[in-house]
Amino acid sequence: MLVICSSLSSSTKVWILWGNTSLENEEEEEKEEIEEEEEKEEEEEEEEEEEEEEEEEEEEEEEEEEEQQQQQQQQQQQQQQQQQQQQQQQQLQR
Repeated sequence: MLVICSSLSSSTKVWILWGNTSLENEEEEEKEEIEEEEEKEEEEEEEEEEEEEEEEEEEEEEEEEEEQQQQQQQQQQQQQQQQQQQQQQQQLQR
């Protein structure tokens, strides 16, 4: 805070001091607003990252499920082929 000493009246001194204080208050308010905006931006970024992670996890789960289904299908096909081969062999033996 800037203090000016001169032969001004006491009310003017108060006004000068008050004026400086109000400038300081404005600067502090601006700093606070900037800090709040930065915090909001950080929170939004964190939320976006979390959402991306969740999406990735969901995609991985879906891929795993698809792989499992494919494996099951392959196993079923193999079993069917084996059964067919056994039936063919049995028919040949008769």
